[in-house]
Amino acid sequence: MTVSGDSKEVNAPETQSGDNPEKTPVATIDGYLTKFNEDLIWRFERDLTFADYTLVRDYDFGTSNLKLFSKPRSDTTLKEFLVQGIVDVSKENLLALLTNLKNRPLWDSTYVEHEDITYIEETCTDVTFSVSKYPFPLTKRTYMVTRTLYNTENGTVALLSLATDKYKTDKKYRWSTHVDDFESLLILKDCKDDENQARTSMVATYFENPKAMVPNAYVNLITGQVVPGILAKMVIASQKLDHKESVGYCGKLKYSTLKFEDKGLEHDEL
Repeated sequence: MTVSGDSKEVNAPETQSGDNPEKTPVATIDGYLTKFNEDLIWRFERDLTFADYTLVRDYDFGTSNLKLFSKPRSDTTLKEFLVQGIVDVSKENLLALLTNLKNRPLWDSTYVEHEDITYIEETCTDVTFSVSKYPFPLTKRTYMVTRTLYNTENGTVALLSLATDKYKTDKKYRWSTHVDDFESLLILKDCKDDENQARTSMVATYFENPKAMVPNAYVNLITGQVVPGILAKMVIASQKLDHKESVGYCGKLKYSTLKFEDKGLEHDEL
């Protein structure tokens, strides 16, 4: 991602995360962040629950116990997944791993290649084209994705990745499928009880319509099994990065700063 240390202020609107997912508004505050996802960041920063998601299972990773949740995605029987917990790695290492696409082969075995398309200064958003290769029966997958970085006055950071159809590439691939419905949101903050900043409180959401020739129920089952494994690979790879270098790198990243209004207690009651 582009680095300079600048931040853009974004005044976050009122949100409705407790509503029925089918009725949750899709209006955005900057063209990318929906009100629903803005509310996830707001609730995560205040250690509140996520009313729309149902617990799938707990699972252990290292010294941590993480929780896997899911919720229906509007207009489809496919599910969106959310992982919440504390991981044994610094916020800066995780962010450096994921924002620098040169690091992607360190944790993503499906990665083939990527191309930087453009950078949108006004929203601190980069646009990338990437190719992934999956086992049969899936073909190669191509993605055109926007990635936007957010931070808050309290030190929370979020990386939102979204499929987009506003940009094109001249590259063509035989026997490939273009994924046009993809969303991932990673939210990170330092653990309050960790003076060494070696542990990070995290929420990660993931949704993709892979356009596979299998029932959606099977896709949901496989995705629910794969998402924790992907996260584990990210954490293990980021633990190997030099923390001092990661701090310097993250300090130069461009962020859109979310300015939350005082929302009162109505969110606690959702």
